[in-house]
Amino acid sequence: MARILVVDDNAPVRWQLAAILESEGHQVEQASNGLQALSKFGTSSYDAVVMDVYLPLLNGLEACRRLRQRSRVPILVLSTTPDPTLEQNAFAYGATGFTCKPPNVKGLLSWLTRAVTGRQQPNGAPSGQCMGAC
Repeated sequence: MARILVVDDNAPVRWQLAAILESEGHQVEQASNGLQALSKFGTSSYDAVVMDVYLPLLNGLEACRRLRQRSRVPILVLSTTPDPTLEQNAFAYGATGFTCKPPNVKGLLSWLTRAVTGRQQPNGAPSGQCMGAC
């Protein structure tokens, strides 16, 4: 079981992701914007973060960059935009995974398993990957 922070300003999307992850036995906490995610991360430890790129108050890329300064936690960035430049920027800001919304459930769970349990680069971060075509 992993502790996962799900960050999305769209409550139904956030709840759906949480329900999927909880059905697999994971403990999930939620945040609705980038600043709230940083605050929660500052008071709790997580095994992974799943974060939308378009967030209010602090966008997902900047939140990812700030989280990466504190931790090597695996971060999956989600986007509604199939933009290769956005994907490249996500990895440049420290994401370890990228996919479009809605994510493929099998792909999401597979990424999470690899990110939390093992297949990691020498620096401790799961290898960066796109989870499929957007």
